[in-house]
Amino acid sequence: KTAVSEAHTKTNVHEGVIATGDTFVSDKNKKNEIRETFNAMAVEMEGCAIAQVANANKVPCIIIRALSDLADGSATKSLEVFETEMAEFSASAIKTLLRHLREV
Repeated sequence: KTAVSEAHTKTNVHEGVIATGDTFVSDKNKKNEIRETFNAMAVEMEGCAIAQVANANKVPCIIIRALSDLADGSATKSLEVFETEMAEFSASAIKTLLRHLREV
């Protein structure tokens, strides 16, 4: 979390449970149901598959997510703007994370 926060001070960084599954969630009621059931901060679809493959191959992994919206129709940025901003942020965050890992 520290490395990601250092990489981009204008981005909100949260740490916690992210629910993952095989369903795209865009409905506010479904989002709230998942949040209440699993105490999840967010919902996504890809992280579990990556973690399962890594675990099966005994390879450590970390999942860092950039969330574009709140699954409630309140997104304020276009996908194109979000992609550009998060690509730059992600590159910076990974460089910072690698620098921290080298120090350990």
